[in-house]
Amino acid sequence: MSIHDCAMGLEIHSTSGTPNELDVAFLWNNRLHLIECKTSLTSALFLRAWED
Repeated sequence: MSIHDCAMGLEIHSTSGTPNELDVAFLWNNRLHLIECKTSLTSALFLRAWED
């Protein structure tokens, strides 16, 4: 089976109204898959030091 209904950058809200962003959401084999990407300031500083 192939991937269906793929979306990126979705904003969802909890029942209390708190917003959250999903990086990627898609259906595959009739199952919802969610992908969340995380970065940190530490990673950015490491990459900057590596480039110098």
